[in-house]
Amino acid sequence: MRQSLFIIVTLLLISGCVTQKRRGEASGIKKLYHDVTAEYNGYFNAIERLKLSTASLSAQTPTNYNRVLPIYPYVEVENPKAVAGDLDAALEKVTVVTALHEPSHWIDDCYLVAGKAQYLKQDYEAAEETLEYLVREFSPQAKLNKAKNKSKQPKSKSEVKKERAAKVKAREKVKKEREKTAAQKRKEYNKKKKQRERERAKAKKAKKKGKSVPATSSAPKPEVTEPSNTTSIPKKEEPKPALSEKELKKQKKEEEDLLKQEEPQGPFKHHPAFQEGQLWLSRTYIERDKYDQAAYILKQLNEKKNIYPEVARELAPLTAYFYLKQKNYDAAIPPLERAVVMANNRDDKARYAYILAQIQEQKGNSSEAFEYYSRVVRLRPNYEMEFNARLSMIINEYQSGKISSETAINKFERMLKDEKNIDYFDRIYFSIAEVYLKNNDEAKGVEYLELALQQQGSSNVQQGETHLKLARIYYQKENYLKAADYYQKALSSLSKSDDRYSEVERLSTSLRDIASRIQTINLQDSLLKISAMSIDEKRAFAFDMKKKQDEDRRNALKDAAKTPPTSIRGQVASRRVTAATPIAGPSALAGATKSNWFAYDDRAVKRGKRDFSQTWGARTLEDDWRRSNRTKTTASVATLDSTTSNQDLTSSLLSDDQVANVLKGVPQSKTQIEEAGNTLMTALFELGVLYRDRLKNLQKSVETFEQLLARFPDTKYKAEAMYYLYLLHKEIGNPINAQNYFDRLVSECPNSIYAKILNDPDYLAKIQNEERKLNDFYDDTYDMFSGGNFQGAFNNLQQVESKFGVTNVLQPRFALLTAMTLGKLEGKDAYIRTLKEVVAKYPNTDEQKRAREILRLLGDTASGLAGLESTAADDGNFIFEPDEAHYIIIALTPDASLTDAKVVVSDFNRKYYKLENLRITNIFLENEGKERTPLVVIRRFKTQKEAMDYYNNTKLNIKDFLQDVDYQIFPVTQNNYSEIIKTKNLEAYREFFEDKYL
Repeated sequence: MRQSLFIIVTLLLISGCVTQKRRGEASGIKKLYHDVTAEYNGYFNAIERLKLSTASLSAQTPTNYNRVLPIYPYVEVENPKAVAGDLDAALEKVTVVTALHEPSHWIDDCYLVAGKAQYLKQDYEAAEETLEYLVREFSPQAKLNKAKNKSKQPKSKSEVKKERAAKVKAREKVKKEREKTAAQKRKEYNKKKKQRERERAKAKKAKKKGKSVPATSSAPKPEVTEPSNTTSIPKKEEPKPALSEKELKKQKKEEEDLLKQEEPQGPFKHHPAFQEGQLWLSRTYIERDKYDQAAYILKQLNEKKNIYPEVARELAPLTAYFYLKQKNYDAAIPPLERAVVMANNRDDKARYAYILAQIQEQKGNSSEAFEYYSRVVRLRPNYEMEFNARLSMIINEYQSGKISSETAINKFERMLKDEKNIDYFDRIYFSIAEVYLKNNDEAKGVEYLELALQQQGSSNVQQGETHLKLARIYYQKENYLKAADYYQKALSSLSKSDDRYSEVERLSTSLRDIASRIQTINLQDSLLKISAMSIDEKRAFAFDMKKKQDEDRRNALKDAAKTPPTSIRGQVASRRVTAATPIAGPSALAGATKSNWFAYDDRAVKRGKRDFSQTWGARTLEDDWRRSNRTKTTASVATLDSTTSNQDLTSSLLSDDQVANVLKGVPQSKTQIEEAGNTLMTALFELGVLYRDRLKNLQKSVETFEQLLARFPDTKYKAEAMYYLYLLHKEIGNPINAQNYFDRLVSECPNSIYAKILNDPDYLAKIQNEERKLNDFYDDTYDMFSGGNFQGAFNNLQQVESKFGVTNVLQPRFALLTAMTLGKLEGKDAYIRTLKEVVAKYPNTDEQKRAREILRLLGDTASGLAGLESTAADDGNFIFEPDEAHYIIIALTPDASLTDAKVVVSDFNRKYYKLENLRITNIFLENEGKERTPLVVIRRFKTQKEAMDYYNNTKLNIKDFLQDVDYQIFPVTQNNYSEIIKTKNLEAYREFFEDKYL
């Protein structure tokens, strides 16, 4: 009996393995098979990979507790491609399920997994398409419509025959009814016709007898119309009739049917994925800044009565995320409070409570922030979050006035003594600094910030925050040299997803340029001062410099000797004794491992001293103790009278060569002094411009320009500097000084362009008009050349000097275009000759650079001018086409193994771009007289953005790319790829790529 039952079940299962075209055709046992296979094969494995990828992304970036924590830490990562392999595998598995197991109830879940995987890859456009399809095709209404349509479809041939017969019968019935109706209408028409004829005959007879004519039944009734001059009054809308009992029952049934579509389905009673699909679609809309669409879905979900518990739990933090992304912190508080209550995971509860505490802290509500941080501690999260919550509790206690600054610092110092906090000393010192800064003790605050930076093992995230804090302090103090340094360090530590990144990048760039000018000014100032010294003063200065250098070198050696080779943890542990000890000495290293350095071994030191004395005798600790003339030098120094000047002493201790070596950068000749002065003058002018344009520090700009005019009264920047001072004083609101510089500019530099601008308000417009004419003339001439009208272009070029002068700003371009035109008209020799003239006449210009490149190409190829003239355009023959298809080319060194490189690139693509169907080929770039350059070509990407994503991903995941090979990598369009192959000039494309793409 058991064997028979087993055989029957096996046969039923086998029959269920047949893939059906439509879901409705599958029997119950077949649906069961497809459900089980879909859930526990493809779907289960895809979900596991999704979980691993989410955890890996969440751990990718250290948590920054100085900023409002992200609700979803796996979203704010810079390298989502790190898990692309697992996510692509998940996509592949659910795709197989949707293809082979369509009758399964898990198809919608598979689409949801696909959307999640694309979301985690940060391919938000694809995720949006997938989730929109899920929400559209698997909504309750869509499923109900499908069920209705399926119920109307015939199930068998007999039903089809019956339905056809019924249709034929219905058609015949309709036909008979139509014929009956038509006959009746004809009868009525004939009857009315005879009646009208009788009435007309009767009327005719009456007319002959002179009697009145009675009205016929066919006379039309007059229409009653409103007068044209009356104002139409809108009719009051009639109230809609109440639904009948039948209609109410129908509406109620439809609502019940819709609700049934959201109830658990299948033999295992799992929820449909529609609601969760809505949830993830709204998340995708948020990432794509489609806040209106996201708000609509969130409103639907929040108003839904039969929402699933797991969806409701996720809905609260998602609503908060919606508001946090828009910086609407007040609106994010209520959903976060619900999220804390509804979360079924202790870590999630702690994270939401921590975010609430940070929001309250930002708003200045220190007491509320303290309560939420206390709640975080009570939830017992991971130790890092608990530790940071306790730090913030102390700060908020101080800010709310519950404890004094001394008490707060004492609490921090007690935390320094706890061994569990060794890895977080940088955070503690940072918090102490914040207390001092809030107490307006900037010196102490900076001291502890510097101390935080000295902690070995300090996290990169915390270092970024400390550098940024110091940068802002020095920026406010207008110490731009230090501010530039700290902003640059902060930029290297900040994540690009940080909302402060763009501001820090802007300030870092601006301050770097300003700092370089300040350093130039300081250096040239010092060099010019030294240059003005007498010979004896220079010698004394050189002696002091040499002495300082020697002392610095000795101190560095001593510091290195005093630091035993202990572990980082041992060094940090030694510092927990007091908060005020930046770096502990060897004696303070309790529990440190014993050093094996010879200077710490007394017996070794004594033995060394004894051996030295036996060989060299008793020697005094001094410089040059082994020199042959040491005795003379020592004797001469010993015999010096106590009244001998320092200059005489130094002249006897340093030779001329040593002095020259120390002062080798000091300008000596008149030409060198003038060059130093010009460098200083230019730096001062550029610094004044940077202060105004980059930092909007108008006062510093005024001081710098005034310093320039005071130190260099006849500077070449005189007119421009006075014009800037005129504008600056107007912006500051100092009309008297502005008028003063106006008068000076007009009287002292009357022929300058700036004086003409001030005297003639229309002068600037005239100049701009002339520039526009010049540009239009160049464009017309170039269009002639590009269109093949070389003689017309040449005729135009002959008129440039007479129309616009030889000093016009586009003269180098006209010269290069002239060379190209002559090359077409007169041949290669004329082309080469005029190109050489461009090189000689216009140094340090882009046109000179391009002319040299063309000359090199002309010398390397024997094919003449074919294709070369167009290369001389501004960007060569390369075209910037961001929306066109792109390749990736990887140029290897000639000695590199092309096969090994292709294997590595193939493995990289398989891991990170498994579903992209990228193809790899190779080609050799032939150069005459040079080794061939092997190129790996990857095809292909739809747009520049996709190609650049690949380019950036190779940098982020260099460990999986060609890290042991020298190579260059470029995205390139098909047209530009063909041009590279034709010209064999990869270097020219590299410049084009850096200019247009980077």
